[in-house]
Amino acid sequence: MNFHRKNKEQMNRLIFRNFIQFSLIPILTSAFLLLLLYFGVNTFIARENKSILVKKSLEDSSHILSGQVKAIHNELKAISSLSKILQAENQRFFESPLSFIIPGERPVFEVAQNGVFYKKTKAGSSLFYSSTTKIGEKEYQKALNTESFDPLFRIIQEKNPSIVAIYFNSFDGMNRYYPFIDDVYTQFDPCMRMQDFNFYYMADQQHNPQKETAWTPAYVDPAGKGWMVSCIAPIYNKDFLEGVTGIDITIDAIVKNILGMELPWDAHAFLLDSHGMILAMPEKVEEYLGLKELKEFQYQSFVKKEILKPEEYNIFKHKDKKLVKNIERLLRGKDKTASLKIQEDEFLLVYEPIPQIGWNLLIMMKVETIFKPIYEWENLTNQIGYIVLAIILVIIVFFSLYLLRKAQRLSQKIAAPISYLTEATGNLGKNFQQINSEAVGIEEIDKLSYNFNRMSSELETRTKELIESHTREKLKEKEAQVAYNAGLFESASSYLHNIGNSLVGIDGKIIKIKNVLNSMSRYSEIFHLIKQSHLDSFQKTGEDKTMLHLEKFESILVKEAIPRLSQSLDEIVHVKERIVLTIRHQQDAYNLNKNKEQFIQKFYLKEVLLDVLYDFQPSLEKRKIQLDTNFTDDLVLSNHKLQITHGIINLIKNSISAIDLSENKNHGKISIEIHKSQNEKAVLYFIDNGIGISKENIPNVFKAGFTTKKDGHGLGLHSFVNFLNEHNGAISVVSEGENRGTKIILEIGNV
Repeated sequence: MNFHRKNKEQMNRLIFRNFIQFSLIPILTSAFLLLLLYFGVNTFIARENKSILVKKSLEDSSHILSGQVKAIHNELKAISSLSKILQAENQRFFESPLSFIIPGERPVFEVAQNGVFYKKTKAGSSLFYSSTTKIGEKEYQKALNTESFDPLFRIIQEKNPSIVAIYFNSFDGMNRYYPFIDDVYTQFDPCMRMQDFNFYYMADQQHNPQKETAWTPAYVDPAGKGWMVSCIAPIYNKDFLEGVTGIDITIDAIVKNILGMELPWDAHAFLLDSHGMILAMPEKVEEYLGLKELKEFQYQSFVKKEILKPEEYNIFKHKDKKLVKNIERLLRGKDKTASLKIQEDEFLLVYEPIPQIGWNLLIMMKVETIFKPIYEWENLTNQIGYIVLAIILVIIVFFSLYLLRKAQRLSQKIAAPISYLTEATGNLGKNFQQINSEAVGIEEIDKLSYNFNRMSSELETRTKELIESHTREKLKEKEAQVAYNAGLFESASSYLHNIGNSLVGIDGKIIKIKNVLNSMSRYSEIFHLIKQSHLDSFQKTGEDKTMLHLEKFESILVKEAIPRLSQSLDEIVHVKERIVLTIRHQQDAYNLNKNKEQFIQKFYLKEVLLDVLYDFQPSLEKRKIQLDTNFTDDLVLSNHKLQITHGIINLIKNSISAIDLSENKNHGKISIEIHKSQNEKAVLYFIDNGIGISKENIPNVFKAGFTTKKDGHGLGLHSFVNFLNEHNGAISVVSEGENRGTKIILEIGNV
């Protein structure tokens, strides 16, 4: 590159000469283009923000809807499950009514003046028998024996606050209703026919041939609770429909949750049933759609027939056919969002079905409300743009005049520091990247470019060398740290395993000391016999000095030796517990590194089991426990060997402890098998004839903190289960109950 070209010009003169020619027009053009860009960018951002806000509002609304629908669905699903329980229990009653016990005292029944047979005793559920039914012995016994329904009715209602009532309606006009209704004969139509109401006929053979639970549409509750929906189930005795049992929840309980939802974007939620009937709608949505919701029902007299919501409260009967068409398309299409125009206003609709009952929950948002921040932002930015335009024009005029006067002085000020910088940069020896500056025909700048080029080249070379050197050092440190950690954790785990084996020997010594103490506890009886013998001798000879020494020996042996031995035994047990705790802490530290690939190794599963069983051999022989093994499949696994070994040790310890606590203590048996599953996993079976596990405890076996041992911590199996879940394994437990043994099924795969 040639930096010694002739015809060079000084910088100060070059700046001044070109300023007049090229400054004013570019400044004006740039200002115009910047303003044009400003307004264009604002328009583009506003359009994009509108799109983002629409998407955001739909996503937020869908997320809120999903959560609310999930909550409603789960609650209704729970009620359906309770209805199935009622169905099974009531059908069992009609198959064998005499096998059920009437709770509490025998109730008193009477016939009211209007001919209704009812229960007078105010306890449990109320009973109503239609005046059209002649009460004979059969009907009386049904009214009496169905008192056995009350305990289950009471438990179900107390467990779920959404349930307002539980009932059973029979084919012959009997109604059993919980909770108790005072003067029930005045509440219902005396001639009430159950088959005329949806909470009965929707469960019959014609409407429900599958005989499953079903949900009714909204109806007026004859019991005076207002608008209601019921989860009903038919009660069959063989192929005969004895009646229908049901669980009532008021629509008001669901409506309050929906109308109370706090929604962004000033949105509002409303609820429709599967036929478009309005179940819940806030006043704002009523205003948008020009509808009114029927929220309450005024009872004037008996409810003599089925009362459903009138058709004018059905959104599909709305006078705006375009509105109806859009809502129908939304509810019956695949998309769960839609846009809607009502008069001059645009709206967004989002819906989510409630599959358990067939209802639809919708959210309605006004587009103008969503875009309100964008409109305000557009107005503000436009005002700012006009103000900036005026300010720029004023500044350009004054600035141009000022620059013309100051151009010459400014050019000299620019040239002086650049010259100084040129000399200074020539002495620098390094930089972070290479800069190739070209010659521009200006003496100072060309010289500065030459120095920068030389400096950049040197910097690039030295920087590369330094980075490579640092990289090699870091790699060496990393390799050393990995090797150190691997060796440290392997050594620690092996050391802790050996300590665990030593504890087996300590257990044997503790048992021996206990046996000695048990034998010494009978010394007092021996001393008593010796005393008695010497007393008899003293009576015959008149003197016996041996008694004094025996009493002293007794005092030392019984009152001092035994307590000291007992104290020593307690100290040994304490030391053992501290060792166990230390082992667990060390193994927990090892577990923190279990996910590192350097601790995964290939091993023979059979070899691991044989090593563990060899350590347990003294303990098994001492307890006379029979050990059966079936290692037909010797599998090679690639996994965390130490973790799996520790888990197997815990399983065998649990089997030994279970046998010690069982009736089979003196003839215990442990069986261990290895098989290969179809998915290439190793399947291990650990079977013992120990104390077993009760049915209520089986779900808790692998939970943290659960243990049936006096000195247990409830962490061994829990930590092993967590390890298996993270490393392609699984574990399950089978037990038929206490003193029936336990079967553990362990699956281990490759990592």
